[in-house]
Amino acid sequence: MFVYLDTSIPSFLVRDHRTDPDIIEMQEVTHRLWNDKRFEFVISQRVIDEIQVGNRKNQVTLRLQLIQNLGILEITEEVESLATLLLQARALPLDQESDAIHVAVATVNEVPFLTTWNLKHLANTNQKIQFDRICKAAGYLPVKILTPAQLLEIEL
Repeated sequence: MFVYLDTSIPSFLVRDHRTDPDIIEMQEVTHRLWNDKRFEFVISQRVIDEIQVGNRKNQVTLRLQLIQNLGILEITEEVESLATLLLQARALPLDQESDAIHVAVATVNEVPFLTTWNLKHLANTNQKIQFDRICKAAGYLPVKILTPAQLLEIEL
């Protein structure tokens, strides 16, 4: 089963362990997902661009190594058009173009799931309702956006 990973997933896989129990739990869940053989992970160039940002070069290198063998979906004109629709319809704030690209890449390429720890803009019930409405109106089957914990609970 194909799953699109947004940038938060490789980031949590290499993030330094913290003392916050919620962060530790999220990291453990992310590692379980990463090792779950039911899923085949894909990304886009946007993910690659985003994970290259950071002052800690060792973290950047680790993130890039993690994703080096993943399938890369193209950011086509069709993807950019759907992302623009999502932004124009205010499904996301205008400054969240990258999140719109993530949703559009997964949707246009008919990837069934997008997984993220971005609870504010992506794995958010209100946002998902808007994404679904806009994608359906544009003729697409919407991607299911889930946290890694939710995705691990899915029965395939």
